[in-house]
Amino acid sequence: MGDNHAVEISGIGTIKLKMYDGLIRTISGVRHVKDLKKNLLSVGQFDSLGCKIRTDNGIMKIVKGALVVLKARKTVANMFVLMGETHHGAEASIASASPAEEKTMMWHQKLGHMSEKGLKVLSDQKLLPGLTKETTEVQMENTQNHTSSEAVPEHEEQEQIESETPEVRRSTRNIFAFGLFVSPIPTYRRIIRNRSTEQFSGLPYIYALMNCLICMWYGMPLISADNLLVVTVNSFGTVFQLAYIILFIIYAERTKKVSMLASLLVVLGLFAIIVVGSLQIHDRMIRWISVGSLTVVSLISMFASPLFIINLVIRTKSVEFMPFYLSLSTFLMSTSFLLYGVLNFDAFIYVPNGIGTILGIIQLMLYFHYKKKSVQESKEPLIVSHA
Repeated sequence: MGDNHAVEISGIGTIKLKMYDGLIRTISGVRHVKDLKKNLLSVGQFDSLGCKIRTDNGIMKIVKGALVVLKARKTVANMFVLMGETHHGAEASIASASPAEEKTMMWHQKLGHMSEKGLKVLSDQKLLPGLTKETTEVQMENTQNHTSSEAVPEHEEQEQIESETPEVRRSTRNIFAFGLFVSPIPTYRRIIRNRSTEQFSGLPYIYALMNCLICMWYGMPLISADNLLVVTVNSFGTVFQLAYIILFIIYAERTKKVSMLASLLVVLGLFAIIVVGSLQIHDRMIRWISVGSLTVVSLISMFASPLFIINLVIRTKSVEFMPFYLSLSTFLMSTSFLLYGVLNFDAFIYVPNGIGTILGIIQLMLYFHYKKKSVQESKEPLIVSHA
């Protein structure tokens, strides 16, 4: 320890930690050292498990994916102390216990960082005076009966996530997302007025619907807990995209009607398969990674769908069929969620939105480039007289 010499490990077990928010987490592979008076958690071990460690204003947070696993506060001695305590089960059974069982419980409380199984290992090695194998087994059975109704499944413990985004940032992202969803309204006013979809493409709305459905599912507690922002934003988005697609089908030519209707059915079918398939994955982390990967694909598809319009703009040298507000809203929303993903260490959010930010910049550059050319051409005289 302090003098850099090895210490003897008496046993390996598990501990239960009651966190700052009341959540109880189980940590396995805990080494028991007889002379150690405090629980020590290895930051390096968490790093080896793929966790991210960050500190801010004297608070250390250990994050895995989108989950805040542990929090610790820095003391005046420059040590980080866990914001929580060791959870002791079956404390209420001490009063009615026999002397042998009371001795077992005393050791259990004294070595609160050891599980009942770990306590039995120490007893078998005769490291706990006054305990026998029989009394330890009886006490373990009593403890299991007492605490079975209070046990928290480990996969449910990991579904807790700390919501740490300030309300101002949350409201800003909601505004940008709402702006993206309503930005096609001027386009649809033109479509309804002319009773034709003209050269407008319906693919961006199909991809947007697929993206909203998958992202909404990703934000559900079954996939990534406490992602209310993602759920609410994409729920509204789903409603808007369905409305746009229905209007597009109504006013499109026959071939476009059939194509859009078929695409809509494919999207709904794929989403049903994704929901049913992900529910068959019982491992919480694998389910999160699987749906998160699909979220990345759907977001990139949505942001890439305007490439057809970009090609049309370059060929016609006109921005008539590339709505400015749609391009601007796409850029603002993808940028805001890029920052949201970075701040929350969620690659499934910041990677696709980073790509969306780049594509949004390209669209805006093209818009201003060809818009400027259109204005210059419109200022040229329609009739030129020659002397």
